[in-house]
Amino acid sequence: MSQNNYLIDKRVILDCERMTLSCAGESITISESERSLLIAFHEGLFKKDDLINYVWGRKGVVV
Repeated sequence: MSQNNYLIDKRVILDCERMTLSCAGESITISESERSLLIAFHEGLFKKDDLINYVWGRKGVVV
């Protein structure tokens, strides 16, 4: 697995480059915000303000 991939719950692969989630041979495309949320959860960013800034702040969006 490349450094741009995350293994979620030992079965779902998040491919950050392709912006897909894959499990058991099935893949779906996700949005940039969905990808950012999944990465934030995976890396343990759980404070509300940190999560909002990580997902939307980098785009210049104020929530």
